[in-house]
Amino acid sequence: MLLRNFFNKFPNQRHYNNIVLAIDSHQNDLDYISQTALQGGFNVLKSTTGAEGLVLAKRYNPDLIIIDFELPDMKEEEFFKEIKQEQKLSNVPVLVVSTLNNPNDIIDAYEWGVENYLIKPISKKFLFSEMQRLIQERHQTRLGHG
Repeated sequence: MLLRNFFNKFPNQRHYNNIVLAIDSHQNDLDYISQTALQGGFNVLKSTTGAEGLVLAKRYNPDLIIIDFELPDMKEEEFFKEIKQEQKLSNVPVLVVSTLNNPNDIIDAYEWGVENYLIKPISKKFLFSEMQRLIQERHQTRLGHG
């Protein structure tokens, strides 16, 4: 589902054109992430499964993917590898936001190419700052400044 931010009070802000894809099987967490992104001026795609998230990622080429580490329909490694193998998605930053705090899970996630792994609960302010940072780094890399 694509949610657009129609309350764009600052159209010259670059992040208002950016898309955040949020994937979480827990509806409350998905809503929390989505609302944080919308309040920050990002457009949002939402999914409760990894398979649907992959379809949305391939279709819309988001600027950031935020995902829970526990997918109900596919192994996390499979999801991350498919994202990183898809040429147009290979440079899209992936942020894991999860309740899992097992060091092995965190190490696996970094080995699979995620940019950061945050453990829930997380404040909206910190989550939003990570969204901004990762998207800004992506744009700088695309422009050859990073």
